[in-house]
Amino acid sequence: MAVSDEAELWTIVEGSGPPVVLCHGGPGLWDYLGDLAALLSDEFTVYRWDQRACGRSTAGSLPPSMQRTTDDLDELRAHFGHAQWSVLGHSWGAEVALFYGLLHRSSVDRLAYISGRGTQAWWRTTGTAECRSRTRSRMTNEQAERLATLDNLAARGPDEESEFRFLSWMTDFREPESNAALQSMVHAPFTVNFDVNRLLSRDEPIAGDALRAACERLDAPILFMHGEDDPRPAEGARLLSSWTPSSSIHIVPDAAHLPWVEQPAPVEKLLKTFLRA
Repeated sequence: MAVSDEAELWTIVEGSGPPVVLCHGGPGLWDYLGDLAALLSDEFTVYRWDQRACGRSTAGSLPPSMQRTTDDLDELRAHFGHAQWSVLGHSWGAEVALFYGLLHRSSVDRLAYISGRGTQAWWRTTGTAECRSRTRSRMTNEQAERLATLDNLAARGPDEESEFRFLSWMTDFREPESNAALQSMVHAPFTVNFDVNRLLSRDEPIAGDALRAACERLDAPILFMHGEDDPRPAEGARLLSSWTPSSSIHIVPDAAHLPWVEQPAPVEKLLKTFLRA
């Protein structure tokens, strides 16, 4: 689908019922949420998309930004003919979902914030160090050294890129060696857009006291979901939940960064109960 600046956004639609759109993480990655969509598509029309300049989507004439990402998302909503839809975001996509709710409130029915890092201010002062410590504790010395070596290469061949992805993402899974979802991401035929990652990782269109005030005014129902074993601390999500009046937070036991992969049945029940309400 072409948006207003002629960027072509890849989309896929599955299922039938009330509309739900899924926002992938990164920034700079591609849609990897097919397993999550499969849990919902028997009751909901589920939309997935690659964000601009990522995966199968083109860059367009406007540079990537959080504002532009939420505008793209709202153009998708209008294109598919919905007055409102529910928005589910994972990891950095959770931030997309939240800012979409803040910047396009009338377009949002419900909002799910899954495995997000919290506010950037909290992440910089507290979350980053704790996440790095947890991540390092889940790697051997050899794995950590190899990851650093691969990260410092000027260019990586296909095998090196797959190894780099595995070592980068393995700590987001409780049993990485046998996880099919991780293998699918490792061997996906798309390039990680590190330029987009650098541009958007710190892009927060509302920040500080203004962000808290905006969250306090946000009356859309919000579900905060976080895996118990996610290396990213849940405190960031708890902080945001304390600011949003119509929210609840659920910690999923025996799950890490992608809770629907490791605990599909409880996640399906939790999300469907929330979306049906």
